[in-house]
Amino acid sequence: MLQEKANEDMVILKGQGSLLRLLLSVDGPLEIVLSQARKALEKASSMIGDIGIVLETDSRRLDGISIVRILEDLIWPMSLNVKYWKSEDRESLLLLRRSGFSLEDDTSSGENICTGEPLVVDRSLRSGQKVVHDGDVLILGSVHDGSEVLASGNICVFGKLQGLAHAGSQGDDRRFIAVDSFMARQVRIGCRVSNEMAQSEQHWWGRPVIISIERGSFLVTERK
Repeated sequence: MLQEKANEDMVILKGQGSLLRLLLSVDGPLEIVLSQARKALEKASSMIGDIGIVLETDSRRLDGISIVRILEDLIWPMSLNVKYWKSEDRESLLLLRRSGFSLEDDTSSGENICTGEPLVVDRSLRSGQKVVHDGDVLILGSVHDGSEVLASGNICVFGKLQGLAHAGSQGDDRRFIAVDSFMARQVRIGCRVSNEMAQSEQHWWGRPVIISIERGSFLVTERK
């Protein structure tokens, strides 16, 4: 979905299905990495909302002090909805498990992950323009009427969505569409196509929303 790099990839934000993966690199002091993570999350705050977070600490060795620091300096002040932690360090995994934190299920860790790199489009799309990408797409602008965005991953629009957005275009209905201002007549996720929408029928028209599939039907969640 989103990717933000700072100080030689110390922090990476990236879509992972319906979740958001937050990678804290092993390179650099933890306090600096956490500072960069806060900056990256603040930039993307309007799109994150209550999206579930996968917190990945790479091969960094965690102890009680560093875990508390992550909680106090990042998770609690940013009100992050952390679904589970992921670590490449065995001792850190044991400590996290003993401390009661949810860890990634190894049997499903590879599920629902895009293989393509996220694509950032730093402009608005005009009528007749089309973006097709294997992975997440981030539009730093609006998607105007007559334009299209097709992504095998998630789609995030930092502006108005008036044109066509098709997330999970290769048939994955676990993807989502997040926009700052929803004004589209129709959206598509996976193999599903929404009913035609009209401004007068939707109280969230023109509002920031996240659109996903829940139990086979479109679910629109208005962001605060």
